[in-house]
Amino acid sequence: MARGPASGLSLRAYAAHRRSRGLKGHTLRAVQKALETDRIEKNSDGGIDPEVADQMWAERTDPSKVRGKQAGEGEPRAKVAKPRQQSLLSEEDQGNRTHNQEYYRSRAQRENAEAQLRELTLREKLGELIPFQVALQHANRVGANITRQLEAQGPRLSNQIAGMSDPAEIEELLNKENRRIAESFVEDPRGAS
Repeated sequence: MARGPASGLSLRAYAAHRRSRGLKGHTLRAVQKALETDRIEKNSDGGIDPEVADQMWAERTDPSKVRGKQAGEGEPRAKVAKPRQQSLLSEEDQGNRTHNQEYYRSRAQRENAEAQLRELTLREKLGELIPFQVALQHANRVGANITRQLEAQGPRLSNQIAGMSDPAEIEELLNKENRRIAESFVEDPRGAS
């Protein structure tokens, strides 16, 4: 949309214009402040003529108050690198500091391990945990009992099976006996029959 002779840019548009030309004061707040301090003026329609405002800004800006510029210069100040501070700690102090860090790290690990051990001991006393060797012995006893009951199944059922000719009946009898064995371990995990 073409501007008429008396029309101008909005504050934001003028800030964008300054940014596109690489000029300082390219934020909305900088443009507002330039208006407040009479460095630039609006047209009669309330807009800003960018060419006129740029000229006014340059003429009415005190170079000594421009941030990032030397007084009276148009070039930005060169940044001076600050020298790195030398460590005030001697090598012995640095060694002690490293030793202390390792000590605190080791201490934290030890305290964490002790807390875990206390938790496990409590859970064991509450009956929630059993030692691994006890669990292994128990599993071996249960496995031996299952094996013994399955081996006894053959002699116990052989006479019944011998008299059957229907495979479905034989399967049903074996499944019933297997269920009985399994249920005996649900009721008593030691597998007492």
